[in-house]
Amino acid sequence: MSQEDSQYATSSSDATPGKGQRSRLACLRCRMKKTKCDGATPCNQCIKTLQDCSYEERRKPELSERALSEKLALLQQKYESLASASITGTPSRIRDSKSSSPVPSSVIPEVTESTKQVWNQIVISDELRNVLLRIALTYLPRCGFNMDPEPILNGLSLPEHQRPHPAMINALMLVGTYYAHHSDPLPPDCPPPEYFVYQVRSAMSNALSDVDRITHFIAASIMLSWWLMQHGRFLEGQYEISSTARLAIDCGLHQTDEKVIRYLLDPNSNPVPAQAGILGLPTSTADLELRINVFWGIYLMDKNCAVMTGLPAAFDAHTSNPSLRITTVWPKYPGTYQGPWNTEDFTSVDDLMGFPQVPTPSTAGLQFRRVNMPKSVTGASAQAMGLLLRGLKLSAAPPRTLEEANALRNNLITLNQAISRFTAQLPRDVTLPAIKKRGPPYAFSATVPHLAFFCLAEVRCAAYVVIIKMHQAAQLLEQFEGGVYRLSDGLGMGEEKRMAAARAVLEIATNVFEELSTPDCDLSAKDGLCLISGYLWTNVAVVFIEHVAKLRRDIAANGTSSPAVTGEIQRCLSDLARMLDAIRRMANVFPVLKLQIEMLDDMMKEVI
Repeated sequence: MSQEDSQYATSSSDATPGKGQRSRLACLRCRMKKTKCDGATPCNQCIKTLQDCSYEERRKPELSERALSEKLALLQQKYESLASASITGTPSRIRDSKSSSPVPSSVIPEVTESTKQVWNQIVISDELRNVLLRIALTYLPRCGFNMDPEPILNGLSLPEHQRPHPAMINALMLVGTYYAHHSDPLPPDCPPPEYFVYQVRSAMSNALSDVDRITHFIAASIMLSWWLMQHGRFLEGQYEISSTARLAIDCGLHQTDEKVIRYLLDPNSNPVPAQAGILGLPTSTADLELRINVFWGIYLMDKNCAVMTGLPAAFDAHTSNPSLRITTVWPKYPGTYQGPWNTEDFTSVDDLMGFPQVPTPSTAGLQFRRVNMPKSVTGASAQAMGLLLRGLKLSAAPPRTLEEANALRNNLITLNQAISRFTAQLPRDVTLPAIKKRGPPYAFSATVPHLAFFCLAEVRCAAYVVIIKMHQAAQLLEQFEGGVYRLSDGLGMGEEKRMAAARAVLEIATNVFEELSTPDCDLSAKDGLCLISGYLWTNVAVVFIEHVAKLRRDIAANGTSSPAVTGEIQRCLSDLARMLDAIRRMANVFPVLKLQIEMLDDMMKEVI
C-alpha cells in the first residue's frame, strides 16, 4: 500500500474516533442498518451482534494543485540528478531483452565548470540561429513529429514569455547541427553539439521549475532524447523520454480527443469536456496542433526507445485504467487543424488496435471505426510502432494456462486484423515521382521530398516486422500443451507468410540504398537513414538464420534432402548476406549497430 493510499485506510489503531467526534467511515453493516458505528475494525455493533465487519474501500481523491506542484518539483529533482549524472557519471551498458548482446551508451564527455562558464558567455547570433532553425524544421519529421514552422519563426520577435521557450529553440538548433552538411555550411564559430545539449537541459530545468510553457518543454525533451539515441546514449535517452511521458500524462496530452476538439471549434454548441491534466483545455487551434503533435512525438519516441533498448515502454495502449487510456486523435498535416474535421479524423489507438465499439464474446462480430491513413507521415510512424510494440509484447513469453492461451489467440486475431487494415492503406508506390504527385502528407517537405520516401520505408519495415513477431507469438501458442493450437488454426500465420514479410523488408532495405545512390537524391546516408531501421533489419536477419537452421535440422532428422529444400537454403543464405550487407552499411552511419552485427555473427556460428 502506498503512502497516499494508507491515508485513507481504516485500522483499529487510528480509525476509532474520540469522544464527541463523528466517525469518518461506517462499516457496511452499520450503514445498512443505519446504526451508529464507532469506525473501529471490527466495530462495537458488529462485535455485539457477532457479525462480520467490513468497510467499503475509499477512492483516492483527485490530486490537488499543491500535490501536482509537488509532483512537478519531484520530477525536476529527478531531471537535475540525471543531468548531473550525465556529466560526471561513467559509461553504462544495458542488454537487449531478446539477446545477450550488450548495448552500450557511448562515453559521455565530461563538461567541466570552466567549460560551463565559457558556454554561458556564448551568444548565438540571429544569423546562426535562423540557419539552424531552418535546417531543423526541414528535417524535424525524422525526429518523430511535425511542427508548423510559422508560429516558431514568427514567435521569435514576441515578448520573452510569449515566444517559443529557450529549451525548444535550443533543442531545434541541436537537431540543426545534426543535419547540417555541405549544402548548409555552418560558420566556424558554431558551438559543438554538446553546448546545445547543455543549454537544452538548463532551459528545461528552468521551464519545469516555473511551470512555464510545458508543451515546449516536452517538445524539447523529444528532440533531446532523439539526439541521444542517435548517438548511442541509450540510458540517457530512455530515462529522458520515460520521465517526460509521465509528465505528458499529468498534463492530459494523451486525452486530447473528439470532445476537446469539438468544444474548441464551437464552444457554444458543445458541452464543456472534463479538464483533465494540469494544462486544462486548448485555447486555440495552434495550441491544439502543438499538443497533438507533441503527444504523438513522445509516443513514437517512447516506442522507438523500447525497441532499441528492450526496456518497457512508458505508454500502454491496453491499460484498463480510464485515466491512462490514450484517446488523443492521430496527427494531421501541419496547418490543417482549423478544419474541416471528418469522422475518421477523430480516431485514435483503440480504433487502430481493434478494440470493439460493441462488446461481444464472438470475434466474428466485432465492429470498429474506420481508421484512415493519418494525415501525416509521423502519424503513420506512430501507428506502425504502436502495432510493433503490441507484437513484441505478445511474443515475449509463452502462455502458462489455458486462459492465457485463449487470450493470446484472441489478441493475435485482433492484431492480425489491425495490421491488415493498416498495411492496406499504405501507399504502394513510394517512388519519388509518386510521392511528389500525391502531395501532402507524403511530400511533407517541398525542399527535401526524399524525406517522405525514407520515412515511409521505415513505416513499411515496421509493419512487416509486426507480421514476423505475430508468427513468433503463434509459435508459442502452438507449443502450448502439446499443440492444442496450430498456426493454421484460423490465424493465417504460417512460415510462408513470415518469410514473405522478411523478404519484403530486405527489398525495402535494398531500395533505400539504391535511392541514396541515385544522382537526383538530395540526401546523404546520415540524412536519410534512421537508427531504428537497423534494429528492424536485425530482426529480419534473425529470421533468415533461424529458417536455415530449421531446414538443416529437418534434413538431419530425415536423413535426406530434396532439390527444393536445398534451393531454399541457398536462397536464404543469399538473402542473409544481402541483409547483413545493408546493416553493415548502416553501421557506418550508426556505429552502435556493430554490436548487433556481432550478435548476428555469433548466431550464425552457432546454428549455421
